[in-house]
Amino acid sequence: MAAALERHCKEPLRKLEQEQKRLEENLRELIGQDRSLNSNYELQTVPGIGPVAAIELIASTNNFLHYDNPKQLACYAGCAPFP
Repeated sequence: MAAALERHCKEPLRKLEQEQKRLEENLRELIGQDRSLNSNYELQTVPGIGPVAAIELIASTNNFLHYDNPKQLACYAGCAPFP
């Protein structure tokens, strides 16, 4: 039963992975067209922050303009070491 279910799901999962990759490439291309966005995207040096998280942070913070200091951003991102 599990093998049949795996076979049934394999193709839709492959298509979803392809679509995800295509969307990530499109987002990266859009970011590359704006000097300020691209500059911040290229600064992804925080361990554990990959391309998708970097794009999410850039988009949800208006390219980090919503926050005046790193502590505010850390609190927003949920990585501040306090509740």
